[in-house]
Amino acid sequence: MTTLKTLRDRILFEVNREDDEQLTAARIDEIIARSIRFYEKKRFKFNEFIRTIKTASGDEYVDVPSGLYEEDLVQVTIGGHEYPLQKHDWATLEEWHGATNTQGQPSDY
Repeated sequence: MTTLKTLRDRILFEVNREDDEQLTAARIDEIIARSIRFYEKKRFKFNEFIRTIKTASGDEYVDVPSGLYEEDLVQVTIGGHEYPLQKHDWATLEEWHGATNTQGQPSDY
């Protein structure tokens, strides 16, 4: 993995401004950080992943995998078959949570 210093040195070399006083190490670090913030939620092959979460009967909530910004599909495996879950807003899920008929196989998240 590239270190910040290695990346900074490469930027200085590639823009050919080794003597440019305005392009300081601190300025390059700021540009790198800004670029990371801009691109961190964009989809690239290296930042996409598949995660499996195991649940047990009676689980109402599960922890979201770290680093997850957007999900494409959430599905449940029941008896070896995969079924997609339907996404709903938080208010709808909370409304359903208070209902008495919220037991059984999951169909929504």
